[in-house]
Amino acid sequence: MTPPTRFTPGSENLNLQNKVVQSLCLTVVTLVVMMRLYTRMRITRATTGLDDLAYSAMVIKSFTMGMGRHMWDVPSDSLRAALMYIDISSYIYMVLTGSIKITFLLFYRRIFAQQDMVRLFIDLGIGFVSCLSIVLLLVSVLACTPIQRTWEESTPGDCLNRMAIAYASAVSSAVTDFYVLLLPLPQIWRLNMDLGHKLRAMAVFGLGLLACIASLIRLGLTTILHGDGVDASWILAKWTVWATVEVNVGITCACLMLLPAFLSHVVPQAANKAVSRLWGRALGCLSGPTLEASKYPTINLQP
Repeated sequence: MTPPTRFTPGSENLNLQNKVVQSLCLTVVTLVVMMRLYTRMRITRATTGLDDLAYSAMVIKSFTMGMGRHMWDVPSDSLRAALMYIDISSYIYMVLTGSIKITFLLFYRRIFAQQDMVRLFIDLGIGFVSCLSIVLLLVSVLACTPIQRTWEESTPGDCLNRMAIAYASAVSSAVTDFYVLLLPLPQIWRLNMDLGHKLRAMAVFGLGLLACIASLIRLGLTTILHGDGVDASWILAKWTVWATVEVNVGITCACLMLLPAFLSHVVPQAANKAVSRLWGRALGCLSGPTLEASKYPTINLQP
Protein backbone atom coordinates (compact mmCIF):
# COMPACT_ATOMS: atom_id res chain seq x y z
CA MET A 1 0.00 0.00 0.00
CA THR A 2 1.42 3.40 -1.02
CA PRO A 3 1.53 6.03 1.76
CA PRO A 4 -0.23 9.40 1.29
CA THR A 5 2.10 12.24 0.35
CA ARG A 6 1.84 13.85 3.81
CA PHE A 7 3.17 10.73 5.57
CA THR A 8 6.77 9.66 6.02
CA PRO A 9 7.07 5.84 5.98
CA GLY A 10 7.93 4.47 9.42
CA SER A 11 7.15 7.73 11.22
CA GLU A 12 4.15 6.41 13.20
CA ASN A 13 3.23 3.19 14.96
CA LEU A 14 1.02 2.09 17.84
CA ASN A 15 3.13 -0.87 18.95
CA LEU A 16 4.24 0.52 22.31
CA GLN A 17 0.84 2.03 23.12
CA ASN A 18 -0.99 -1.22 22.44
CA LYS A 19 1.48 -3.41 24.28
CA VAL A 20 1.18 -1.13 27.34
CA VAL A 21 -2.63 -1.35 27.24
CA GLN A 22 -2.57 -5.14 26.85
CA SER A 23 -0.02 -5.58 29.64
CA LEU A 24 -1.83 -3.22 32.01
CA CYS A 25 -5.22 -4.86 31.43
CA LEU A 26 -3.74 -8.32 31.84
CA THR A 27 -2.05 -7.29 35.10
CA VAL A 28 -5.25 -5.82 36.57
CA VAL A 29 -7.34 -8.81 35.54
CA THR A 30 -4.75 -11.23 36.93
CA LEU A 31 -4.90 -9.45 40.30
CA VAL A 32 -8.70 -9.44 40.52
CA VAL A 33 -8.94 -13.07 39.39
CA MET A 34 -6.36 -13.99 42.05
CA MET A 35 -8.53 -12.13 44.56
CA ARG A 36 -11.51 -14.16 43.40
CA LEU A 37 -9.54 -17.42 43.62
CA TYR A 38 -8.34 -16.56 47.11
CA THR A 39 -11.91 -15.85 48.17
CA ARG A 40 -13.62 -18.76 46.44
CA MET A 41 -10.69 -21.23 46.30
CA ARG A 42 -11.65 -22.26 42.80
CA ILE A 43 -12.08 -20.74 39.35
CA THR A 44 -15.59 -20.38 37.92
CA ARG A 45 -15.98 -21.55 34.37
CA ALA A 46 -17.23 -18.20 33.12
CA THR A 47 -14.38 -16.04 34.45
CA THR A 48 -11.29 -18.18 34.03
CA GLY A 49 -8.15 -16.13 33.51
CA LEU A 50 -6.73 -18.61 30.98
CA ASP A 51 -8.99 -17.38 28.17
CA ASP A 52 -8.03 -13.79 28.86
CA LEU A 53 -4.34 -14.70 28.94
CA ALA A 54 -4.67 -16.44 25.56
CA TYR A 55 -6.50 -13.44 24.10
CA SER A 56 -3.85 -10.97 25.25
CA ALA A 57 -1.04 -13.24 24.03
CA MET A 58 -2.51 -13.41 20.51
CA VAL A 59 -3.04 -9.63 20.38
CA ILE A 60 0.48 -8.83 21.63
CA LYS A 61 1.95 -11.30 19.12
CA SER A 62 0.06 -9.56 16.30
CA PHE A 63 1.77 -6.27 17.18
CA THR A 64 5.21 -7.87 16.94
CA MET A 65 4.28 -8.87 13.38
CA GLY A 66 3.27 -5.37 12.23
CA MET A 67 -0.17 -4.60 13.64
CA GLY A 68 -0.22 -1.02 14.88
CA ARG A 69 1.86 0.27 11.97
CA HIS A 70 0.55 1.75 8.74
CA MET A 71 -0.04 -0.72 5.91
CA TRP A 72 2.79 0.79 3.83
CA ASP A 73 5.27 0.12 6.67
CA VAL A 74 4.41 -3.58 7.08
CA PRO A 75 6.04 -6.30 4.93
CA SER A 76 3.43 -8.52 3.27
CA ASP A 77 4.62 -11.68 5.08
CA SER A 78 4.43 -9.98 8.47
CA LEU A 79 0.99 -8.56 7.69
CA ARG A 80 -0.40 -12.02 6.92
CA ALA A 81 0.93 -13.35 10.22
CA ALA A 82 -0.46 -10.36 12.12
CA LEU A 83 -3.91 -10.82 10.59
CA MET A 84 -3.84 -14.51 11.53
CA TYR A 85 -3.16 -13.69 15.20
CA ILE A 86 -5.88 -11.02 15.17
CA ASP A 87 -8.36 -13.55 13.77
CA ILE A 88 -7.48 -16.06 16.49
CA SER A 89 -7.83 -13.38 19.17
CA SER A 90 -11.26 -12.43 17.78
CA TYR A 91 -12.44 -16.03 18.25
CA ILE A 92 -11.23 -16.02 21.85
CA TYR A 93 -12.91 -12.63 22.31
CA MET A 94 -16.28 -14.11 21.33
CA VAL A 95 -15.92 -16.90 23.89
CA LEU A 96 -14.82 -14.45 26.60
CA THR A 97 -17.55 -11.86 26.12
CA GLY A 98 -20.29 -14.48 25.86
CA SER A 99 -19.21 -16.29 29.02
CA ILE A 100 -18.84 -13.04 30.99
CA LYS A 101 -22.39 -11.97 30.11
CA ILE A 102 -23.78 -15.38 31.04
CA THR A 103 -21.98 -15.13 34.40
CA PHE A 104 -23.76 -11.86 35.18
CA LEU A 105 -27.13 -13.20 34.03
CA LEU A 106 -26.77 -16.26 36.27
CA PHE A 107 -25.86 -13.93 39.13
CA TYR A 108 -29.03 -11.90 38.47
CA ARG A 109 -31.03 -15.14 38.39
CA ARG A 110 -30.07 -15.92 41.98
CA ILE A 111 -30.73 -12.37 43.18
CA PHE A 112 -34.21 -12.19 41.62
CA ALA A 113 -35.14 -15.84 42.19
CA GLN A 114 -38.62 -14.94 43.49
CA GLN A 115 -39.59 -12.64 40.60
CA ASP A 116 -40.96 -14.77 37.78
CA MET A 117 -41.17 -12.04 35.14
CA VAL A 118 -37.61 -10.87 35.77
CA ARG A 119 -36.35 -14.45 35.68
CA LEU A 120 -38.08 -14.90 32.33
CA PHE A 121 -36.11 -11.99 30.84
CA ILE A 122 -32.93 -13.33 32.44
CA ASP A 123 -33.50 -16.82 31.01
CA LEU A 124 -34.23 -15.34 27.58
CA GLY A 125 -30.98 -13.39 27.84
CA ILE A 126 -29.01 -16.50 28.79
CA GLY A 127 -30.46 -18.45 25.87
CA PHE A 128 -29.95 -15.62 23.39
CA VAL A 129 -26.36 -14.86 24.42
CA SER A 130 -25.44 -18.57 24.42
CA CYS A 131 -26.90 -19.28 20.97
CA LEU A 132 -25.59 -16.04 19.49
CA SER A 133 -22.05 -16.64 20.77
CA ILE A 134 -21.96 -20.17 19.37
CA VAL A 135 -23.40 -19.17 15.99
CA LEU A 136 -21.11 -16.16 15.54
CA LEU A 137 -18.06 -18.19 16.55
CA LEU A 138 -18.83 -21.00 14.09
CA VAL A 139 -19.68 -18.59 11.26
CA SER A 140 -16.51 -16.55 11.88
CA VAL A 141 -14.22 -19.59 12.01
CA LEU A 142 -15.80 -21.24 8.95
CA ALA A 143 -16.41 -18.06 6.93
CA CYS A 144 -13.71 -18.94 4.42
CA THR A 145 -12.86 -22.17 2.63
CA PRO A 146 -10.07 -22.99 3.22
CA ILE A 147 -9.77 -21.27 6.61
CA GLN A 148 -6.33 -19.91 5.63
CA ARG A 149 -8.06 -17.58 3.17
CA THR A 150 -9.42 -15.65 6.19
CA TRP A 151 -6.07 -13.89 6.66
CA GLU A 152 -4.45 -14.58 3.26
CA GLU A 153 -6.68 -13.36 0.44
CA SER A 154 -4.36 -14.70 -2.25
CA THR A 155 -5.28 -18.27 -1.22
CA PRO A 156 -7.76 -19.79 -3.73
CA GLY A 157 -11.21 -20.37 -2.28
CA ASP A 158 -14.43 -18.67 -1.25
CA CYS A 159 -15.57 -16.54 1.70
CA LEU A 160 -18.89 -15.44 3.08
CA ASN A 161 -19.57 -11.72 3.45
CA ARG A 162 -17.07 -11.01 6.22
CA MET A 163 -18.18 -7.40 6.52
CA ALA A 164 -21.72 -8.56 7.38
CA ILE A 165 -20.33 -11.00 9.95
CA ALA A 166 -18.21 -8.28 11.56
CA TYR A 167 -21.18 -5.90 11.73
CA ALA A 168 -23.41 -8.61 13.20
CA SER A 169 -20.82 -9.42 15.86
CA ALA A 170 -20.18 -5.79 16.80
CA VAL A 171 -23.86 -4.77 16.91
CA SER A 172 -24.97 -7.85 18.85
CA SER A 173 -22.13 -7.38 21.34
CA ALA A 174 -23.11 -3.77 21.99
CA VAL A 175 -26.82 -4.62 22.32
CA THR A 176 -26.24 -7.52 24.74
CA ASP A 177 -23.78 -5.41 26.76
CA PHE A 178 -26.50 -2.84 27.38
CA TYR A 179 -29.09 -5.56 28.02
CA VAL A 180 -26.97 -7.10 30.77
CA LEU A 181 -26.18 -3.66 32.21
CA LEU A 182 -29.74 -2.32 32.28
CA LEU A 183 -31.68 -5.47 33.20
CA PRO A 184 -31.25 -5.30 37.02
CA LEU A 185 -31.48 -1.51 37.42
CA PRO A 186 -35.32 -1.17 37.51
CA GLN A 187 -35.51 -3.93 40.12
CA ILE A 188 -32.84 -2.30 42.27
CA TRP A 189 -34.68 1.02 42.07
CA ARG A 190 -37.84 -0.65 43.42
CA LEU A 191 -36.08 -2.08 46.48
CA ASN A 192 -37.32 -0.82 49.85
CA MET A 193 -34.28 1.20 50.92
CA ASP A 194 -33.13 4.80 51.02
CA LEU A 195 -31.92 6.69 47.95
CA GLY A 196 -28.25 6.54 48.98
CA HIS A 197 -28.26 2.74 49.13
CA LYS A 198 -30.07 2.54 45.79
CA LEU A 199 -27.51 4.76 44.11
CA ARG A 200 -24.60 2.77 45.57
CA ALA A 201 -26.13 -0.51 44.41
CA MET A 202 -26.70 0.87 40.92
CA ALA A 203 -23.14 2.21 40.85
CA VAL A 204 -21.79 -1.32 41.36
CA PHE A 205 -23.55 -2.47 38.19
CA GLY A 206 -22.81 0.86 36.54
CA LEU A 207 -19.14 -0.08 36.36
CA GLY A 208 -20.19 -2.13 33.36
CA LEU A 209 -20.97 1.11 31.49
CA LEU A 210 -17.26 1.28 30.63
CA ALA A 211 -17.59 -2.02 28.77
CA CYS A 212 -20.64 -0.69 26.90
CA ILE A 213 -18.77 2.45 25.85
CA ALA A 214 -15.82 0.36 24.64
CA SER A 215 -18.23 -1.83 22.68
CA LEU A 216 -19.76 1.21 20.93
CA ILE A 217 -16.33 2.58 20.02
CA ARG A 218 -15.39 -0.84 18.64
CA LEU A 219 -18.59 -0.80 16.56
CA GLY A 220 -17.60 2.57 15.09
CA LEU A 221 -14.13 1.28 14.22
CA THR A 222 -15.69 -1.80 12.60
CA THR A 223 -17.60 0.52 10.26
CA ILE A 224 -14.39 2.34 9.33
CA LEU A 225 -12.40 -0.87 8.99
CA HIS A 226 -14.53 -2.23 6.15
CA GLY A 227 -14.35 0.82 3.91
CA ASP A 228 -12.42 0.95 0.64
CA GLY A 229 -8.68 1.64 0.74
CA VAL A 230 -8.56 1.40 4.53
CA ASP A 231 -5.28 1.39 6.46
CA ALA A 232 -6.33 -1.93 8.04
CA SER A 233 -3.27 -2.62 10.22
CA TRP A 234 -3.61 0.83 11.82
CA ILE A 235 -7.39 0.70 12.41
CA LEU A 236 -7.25 -2.89 13.68
CA ALA A 237 -4.71 -1.82 16.30
CA LYS A 238 -7.23 0.66 17.72
CA TRP A 239 -10.03 -1.93 17.41
CA THR A 240 -8.13 -4.45 19.52
CA VAL A 241 -7.47 -1.88 22.26
CA TRP A 242 -11.20 -1.26 22.77
CA ALA A 243 -12.03 -4.96 22.50
CA THR A 244 -9.44 -5.57 25.23
CA VAL A 245 -10.95 -2.87 27.44
CA GLU A 246 -14.43 -4.36 27.00
CA VAL A 247 -13.30 -7.88 27.93
CA ASN A 248 -11.17 -6.87 30.89
CA VAL A 249 -13.75 -4.49 32.39
CA GLY A 250 -16.30 -7.31 32.25
CA ILE A 251 -14.01 -9.77 34.02
CA THR A 252 -13.03 -7.15 36.60
CA CYS A 253 -16.66 -6.27 37.39
CA ALA A 254 -17.53 -9.94 37.89
CA CYS A 255 -14.61 -10.45 40.26
CA LEU A 256 -15.28 -7.24 42.20
CA MET A 257 -18.59 -8.69 43.36
CA LEU A 258 -16.49 -10.65 45.85
CA LEU A 259 -14.51 -7.65 47.07
CA PRO A 260 -16.35 -7.24 50.42
CA ALA A 261 -15.68 -10.85 51.43
CA PHE A 262 -12.04 -10.50 50.37
CA LEU A 263 -11.56 -7.28 52.35
CA SER A 264 -13.03 -8.82 55.47
CA HIS A 265 -10.27 -11.46 55.45
CA VAL A 266 -7.16 -9.55 54.43
CA VAL A 267 -7.66 -5.95 55.58
CA PRO A 268 -7.43 -5.03 59.28
CA GLN A 269 -10.86 -4.35 60.75
CA ALA A 270 -10.23 -0.68 61.55
CA ALA A 271 -9.04 0.16 58.03
CA ASN A 272 -11.67 -2.08 56.47
CA LYS A 273 -14.76 -0.40 57.88
CA ALA A 274 -14.79 2.75 55.75
CA VAL A 275 -14.28 0.96 52.41
CA SER A 276 -16.44 -2.08 53.07
CA ARG A 277 -19.33 -0.08 54.53
CA LEU A 278 -19.82 1.67 51.17
CA TRP A 279 -19.19 -1.38 48.97
CA GLY A 280 -20.63 -3.98 51.31
CA ARG A 281 -23.96 -2.22 51.77
CA ALA A 282 -24.28 -1.64 48.06
CA LEU A 283 -23.92 -5.36 47.40
CA GLY A 284 -25.63 -6.50 50.57
CA CYS A 285 -28.85 -4.66 49.79
CA LEU A 286 -29.30 -7.05 46.88
CA SER A 287 -29.29 -10.11 49.11
CA GLY A 288 -31.12 -8.80 52.15
CA PRO A 289 -32.83 -5.74 53.62
CA THR A 290 -30.11 -4.90 56.15
CA LEU A 291 -26.38 -5.36 56.56
CA GLU A 292 -24.19 -4.67 59.55
CA ALA A 293 -20.91 -2.91 58.81
CA SER A 294 -18.84 -5.80 60.15
CA LYS A 295 -20.66 -8.52 58.19
CA TYR A 296 -19.94 -8.68 54.51
CA PRO A 297 -22.03 -10.54 51.98
CA THR A 298 -20.47 -13.43 50.14
CA ILE A 299 -22.05 -13.47 46.70
CA ASN A 300 -21.45 -16.64 44.75
CA LEU A 301 -20.95 -15.93 41.06
CA GLN A 302 -20.30 -19.53 40.12
CA PRO A 303 -22.78 -20.82 37.52
